[in-house]
Amino acid sequence: MNKWLLTWVLPLSLQAAEPVVVRSSVEPQQAWQGQRVLLTIEVLGKDAWAQIPNMPTLQVSGAYVLPADSQGVRLQEQIDGAQYTGQQYQLSLYPQQGGTITIPAFSVEVKSKVWGTTESTGLIKQIVPAVEFTSKVPPGAKGLDWLVSTESFSATQTWSSSSSDMKVGNALKRKVTLTANNVAGMAFKPLNYPQTEGLGIYPAEPTVEDKRDRGSLSGLRNEEVTYIFEGTGTAEIPAIELVWWDLKNQQLQKVVLEGRSIKVTGSTKSTYADEAITEESNTVWWNIVLGAIVLAAGVFWKREQISDNFRERKRARAEHEKVYFERFRKIAETGDALKTQAALMQWLDKVNTSNNPAQLELFLQRYSNEKYAIKSLLEDPCELTKMMAKARKNWRKDQKIKAKHEGLLPELNG
Repeated sequence: MNKWLLTWVLPLSLQAAEPVVVRSSVEPQQAWQGQRVLLTIEVLGKDAWAQIPNMPTLQVSGAYVLPADSQGVRLQEQIDGAQYTGQQYQLSLYPQQGGTITIPAFSVEVKSKVWGTTESTGLIKQIVPAVEFTSKVPPGAKGLDWLVSTESFSATQTWSSSSSDMKVGNALKRKVTLTANNVAGMAFKPLNYPQTEGLGIYPAEPTVEDKRDRGSLSGLRNEEVTYIFEGTGTAEIPAIELVWWDLKNQQLQKVVLEGRSIKVTGSTKSTYADEAITEESNTVWWNIVLGAIVLAAGVFWKREQISDNFRERKRARAEHEKVYFERFRKIAETGDALKTQAALMQWLDKVNTSNNPAQLELFLQRYSNEKYAIKSLLEDPCELTKMMAKARKNWRKDQKIKAKHEGLLPELNG
C-alpha cells in the first residue's frame, strides 16, 4: 500500500495549523527495470490555493526522469476541520538498474493565493520529502544498458524500395516506428546505426508523440535513416534487435527488424573489401574513350536518377547538426516557445551520443557557465537562443578536443 510522506512529523491535530502541506509518493513501490514509475507531488494551502509555478528539473541516480505531464490537477480536501486547496503533479521515472532507487528530498518554491482576495504569499521555499522504491532486473536482462518494461511493445519498419539491386550513389530510406503502452516517447533509447564500409549513413531527426486517454499513456517514436551506397559490391545493412520485458507474461522478449543485403553496381573509387579487384588492361586509353562515350549516354538517359541522387545527397548534408541548430534559431525568432522547444530537442537528439535520451538540463549543466531557471528559459525563446549559442560553442570545443585525442577531427564547420 502506498504511503504519503509529509514534510513534518507532528501529531495530526497540529498538522492543520500548518499553512502549507507538501507530500510525495511513488507508485508502484516495486517495479521492474525500465517500467514507468509515477512520482506524485502534492502541495496544499490552508484557506488558499497553493501551487508550484516552476517544478525544478529532477535528477535521480539509476533512473531516467521525465518532466511533469501537465501543469497539475486541482486538489481540495479537509484536514482537521480546515479547508486546504492545491495542486497535484506527476513525474515519470524509468529505472535502469536494480536495487533501491532513492528520490532525494529537494526544495520547491510554493506560491499561495488567498481565497476571496487578490493577495499572494509570494514564493515560499518548501521541501519535498525523499521517497524510494525498489527496482528489479528481469531474468536474462543483466548487463543491458537500456530496457523498456511494458505490457505491449511494437517495432515495425518500412523501406523506400524493395529492390535488392542498387547503383553507386543510390539512396535507400529505412523508417522504424516504436510504440509501447505506459512508456513515453522520449523514454525510448535512440537507435544505433553502426558504421558500415561503403555506406553513407544519415539519420534524420526523430519524432516522438504521447497519447493520453483517461489516465493511460501510449508512447511513439519514429526514426528514419538514409543509406547512400558509396561503393560496389554487396552491402549488408544490419538488422536492428530490440529487447523488452513483457510485464503481462513476465518474459524477456526480442524483436528483430531484419536487415537487407543489397547488390551495388557502378564504377567508383571506393569498393567493398570482399569484392575489391584491381584490374589492368593493355587498352587503357581505348577504355577511357569508350567509357566517356558510355558515361555521356548514361548521363542523358539517367538524368532523372542522377538528379534524384543529387537531391538525396543534398538532403543528407542537411542533416548536419549545424542545420538543426540554425533551424532552432529561426524558429526562436518567431517567439513561439513550444515550437522553439521542439526544434531545440531535435538538435539535442542529433548531437546526443549517450545511451540515454537527450536532456536539456544535463546539457546546460555541462556546457553552460551561466545561472538560469530552466522554466523561465524555456518560456523566453530569445534568452534560450543566447544561452544555447554559448553552450553549443563550448560543446563544439569539447568535441574537437575529444576528436584530437582520438586522432580523428570531425567536420565541425559553422
